[in-house]
Amino acid sequence: MNKNRSKVIISALVLGFIFLMFAASKVYAAPEAFPIPKVNISVDNASTPQQYVGNIKLLIMLTILTILPSFIMMMTSFVRIIVVFGFLRGAMGTQQSPPNTILIGLALFLTVFIMQPVYSKVNTNAIQPYMQNKITQEQAIDEGAKPLRQFMLKYTYKKDFHYL
Repeated sequence: MNKNRSKVIISALVLGFIFLMFAASKVYAAPEAFPIPKVNISVDNASTPQQYVGNIKLLIMLTILTILPSFIMMMTSFVRIIVVFGFLRGAMGTQQSPPNTILIGLALFLTVFIMQPVYSKVNTNAIQPYMQNKITQEQAIDEGAKPLRQFMLKYTYKKDFHYL
């Protein structure tokens, strides 16, 4: 009986292998169903000013997305909030609950909430006047840096200035 059982198992495995070999087929995606847009960042082949502006806007957006995490880390209260959340999780005695994703989401929400007055000052004093051509780019950078500088100086220990 044991021999018959092993023959049945071997036969089933061989038949399964043969089925998989012949049943496997390649699947191709239909490119016409969902056309993939072509992204072009070069300004070499732009013929109209609108094409130049579109390409430059795309380049600026990609650059901002690249450096956005470093801005969040260096110029907001995000790091302090996430460190406090880490201490709270350790104080509760849980190592993985709540997960890091939830803590980071909460920290980002609180960062936006805390930084909203600073962002509104930057928007009012620098971005909107620059977009309306009332001030130059250098003036916009200076005016936009003032609220950020005030926020960062307000939350920096006085003894840390000794190292500067």
